[in-house]
Amino acid sequence: MSLFNQRYQKIISRPFKSVHFYVLSGISALTICILIFAFQKKENQNNQIVTNWYDYFLVLEKFTEGFRPPVAARTYGILGIIGYETALKNYPDQLSFSGKYLNLPETEFPPNIHFNVNIALNAAYAEAGKLLFLNARKDYMLELQKKEELLFQEFKTTNPLSDSVSAAYGKQIARKLISWSAQDSIAHIAQFRAYNGEFKNVTAPGIWNEMSHPPLLPEWGKSQTILPSNNQYESPAPLAYSVDRSSLYSRQFLEVYSVRRELNQENRWIGEFWSDDLQGLTFSAASRWISIANQALIDENLPLDITLETMLKTGLALYDTGVICWRMKYKYLVLRPSHYINENIDPNWNPVVDNPHFPAYPSGHSAFGGAAATVLESMLGHQFEMYDRSHIGRKEFKGKPRHFNSFREMANENAFSRILMGLHTRMDCDEGLRMGNSIGNEVSQIELKKQPYLGEL
Repeated sequence: MSLFNQRYQKIISRPFKSVHFYVLSGISALTICILIFAFQKKENQNNQIVTNWYDYFLVLEKFTEGFRPPVAARTYGILGIIGYETALKNYPDQLSFSGKYLNLPETEFPPNIHFNVNIALNAAYAEAGKLLFLNARKDYMLELQKKEELLFQEFKTTNPLSDSVSAAYGKQIARKLISWSAQDSIAHIAQFRAYNGEFKNVTAPGIWNEMSHPPLLPEWGKSQTILPSNNQYESPAPLAYSVDRSSLYSRQFLEVYSVRRELNQENRWIGEFWSDDLQGLTFSAASRWISIANQALIDENLPLDITLETMLKTGLALYDTGVICWRMKYKYLVLRPSHYINENIDPNWNPVVDNPHFPAYPSGHSAFGGAAATVLESMLGHQFEMYDRSHIGRKEFKGKPRHFNSFREMANENAFSRILMGLHTRMDCDEGLRMGNSIGNEVSQIELKKQPYLGEL
């Protein structure tokens, strides 16, 4: 059971312990039961509209050209803000994130009209999909439109005015926030030019210079983080380059060389299970954590407001991690293990899969995992058992669900998998986790409640 559900069960049981007090105060036990039922019903609003759309965004991203890790991370950050802000009218005890952190004005909803939160969210997510996945294939955009209409039919009420006004409100929120995001000109058009053929790099010992393919998003680090405070978590300089086999630097690569040569069946599965590198086959490394979060929210059937806050904070952590991580990658230009190993240890050695087209330090997989796991721990608990079903249906390796006892266990295994695949050294992965954990902790501290949530009744 998640941390939230443990607290929730504890709190909804409290009124029953002192029913006699309320009866003596002139309030009947029946009234108390009705109030408790109403509380439970409100807090257990269906999160289906959110998880349904996120499932589709994961599919859409998989087949949209240019949606590699930083672009995907940014997209889910924006989607998280859009979802949270759209539903805000339904939760008067919560603060506006865009008002508090982005200095955006409030979007007014007409008075005396019922707000249909599901219809508003459906319209907001559909509009966001059209405006964020600009490079998507036409057939997937047609599917998006069909999905919007099907969900509208499912959640519409007998009040057409309420439904139409709520839908218009959701679209307005989406357009406002995407207009805000477009101010970052580097990031906004990146999906159209993910690989920069004009990038010039120096040639020097220990410097990443694998230019057989244009590098991925070398300018991304110039983008702005959503939380300026996250800029403090930039990486320290990596270990100094050395060809001395006894040096700590060289031992990093010797470890990768040895592990790759002795890869057993279990470790190969771990490496492939967290691969998430192949466009058209998998989503990106950042999006893997949206998949994990979405599964957890579905499994726990958490209330709508908790679902939206979880996706907001997970998306924010991924967004800022992508910016800081890519900034450091192109600042330090640390080479991939295969480059060092081929030149200094074994000219015939290869990683399990091809190298990504960007520098190694810090590891993006590790950074995204650390950031998301830290947020998910804060929202759902440090001991959260689940099966990750992200790769069900994949045929090229064992895609069956894998069991984990916590999000931290997932993040650590995800980081270690990059060593097993021969794509990163331990210093890359350790620094990625440190950076991600720090950014995730910063995001987790965001307070969005006007009053502490689940406080004493």
